[in-house]
Amino acid sequence: MSGQAQFETYPQVTPARDQVEGEQLVEETGEFGWRLRGANGKIEAIGGEGFTRREDARRAIVTVSQTVVDLALANPGRSAAPGHALDAACLPIVDVELDGTAVSESTDAPESPE
Repeated sequence: MSGQAQFETYPQVTPARDQVEGEQLVEETGEFGWRLRGANGKIEAIGGEGFTRREDARRAIVTVSQTVVDLALANPGRSAAPGHALDAACLPIVDVELDGTAVSESTDAPESPE
């Protein structure tokens, strides 16, 4: 964690118990999720849907960011800190593996499908 807030895409997992050892294991579901991790390292938001491709999870982040900015601009007097919404649109998107290792980082929005 870089000490800066960031969006992350990650492989989703389901918990499973090892029948012999009783050990907690995880199994990848084959889907990707997204989350917003604050500068303090805590997860502040999580997407509610799994995506079959990491790129689709990245597109969902862009959509959420744009929606937050649009709402803040449309309702400037209703937000305690409207500038924070604009800051969220500029956060990097980091692809992470199960162990939290960053695979890639980008501030570019994914291209729209044709």
